[in-house]
This record gives sequence, C-alpha cells and structure tokens, in this order.
Amino acid sequence: FFTLSLREHPCLMALSGPSATAYVSGPIRPNTIGGSERMQLNASVLDVWVFSRGVAGVEYLLLETSSAKAARYFNEGMFWQIPSGVFTADETVPVAVDRVLAPYGLQAGAIWAAEHAYPIYNRRFHEVQLITVFAAEVPADSMPLLNPAEHGRSAWLPYEAASARVHFRGLKEGLASVREYITGVPAPAAELCLRGSL
Repeated sequence: FFTLSLREHPCLMALSGPSATAYVSGPIRPNTIGGSERMQLNASVLDVWVFSRGVAGVEYLLLETSSAKAARYFNEGMFWQIPSGVFTADETVPVAVDRVLAPYGLQAGAIWAAEHAYPIYNRRFHEVQLITVFAAEVPADSMPLLNPAEHGRSAWLPYEAASARVHFRGLKEGLASVREYITGVPAPAAELCLRGSL
C-alpha cells in the first residue's frame, strides 16, 4: 500500500473532495482508518470499445444496462455502456481483453491501446477508478450474448450515433480517441497495436 493525496491531482480532486486520500492497491475492499472509510483508487480498470468493419463502415458495440441492474445500483437510471473489467495480477492487455469479451461470445482479432484514460467515481463499488481504454476488432457478423442481469439489449452503431447514445463524458472521449488513433485513420500507429488479427 501507498497513499496518494488527491489534493495533488486536480482531475481526481473534483471527484472526491479536497481532503480525500486514496489507496492504490489490487483488490477492491473497504479501508477504514481511524473509524472512517477512505476512498479507494482503483487503477486496474479497463474499457473495451468493440468495433467491426462491414459494408456500412465501422460500427461500435453498445450495451444497455438491464432494468434490474439500474434499480439495484443506479437509482433506476438506464444508460448505455461498453464491455469493461478489471486487470488481474500479471495479466497482459490481450489476455484481459479476451477474458472481458468471452462472456459475450466475442473473439477479438486486433487489439489496440486507444491513447486514453479517465477517472470516474463508481457508485456501485464506492471507489474512484482510473480507466484505461482499449479497442478490439471483431468480425462484422458478431452478435454479443447478453447476461439479462447486466444488460437488456445491445446495438451496433456508427461513430456519431454511438457518441450520441452514450451519456458519460469518459465514454464519449474514449470513443473519440479510438476513432482518432485507430478506426478513423488509414494506418493506425503500429506501436498502439497490442495484437494483430487472429
């Protein structure tokens, strides 16, 4: 463990107040010191923007929260999101992306670093998360399997429609970075490619 003063990080300070202190660690767990619970900083979270290239061009996968999930964690707020997860110890990015996509029945060919990371407060886990964004290309005919406890429906959308559908700034900015560095350029930078086609 080591402590990280959020007063030294303006982008995180706004999320948790000027006197907050975060603990950087692996597992998510409550941390009580001196009788008060302190905010955790989890820097092991990843977002995966899944995309495919078909006759209609590049399309991005979105998942809508289920009503049960919305009621349980988000005051019944419904929203669209993307596959995400948490790195385990010593896990490489391609292995983590494959694990995150496996429950959806999706297999990534190329996997890319999307040149973006962003902080959020996650009310479901009561922690500040620093989320690193990746992109994964899947075949054009891919259809995700959905766990009804987590997601009610999915959609494949072009960039403008996908950006309009997601509500949260981090998702909008992550998608913009995916397009700027990966899907919207003729030849993405080779150093951003973490795995080529399967």
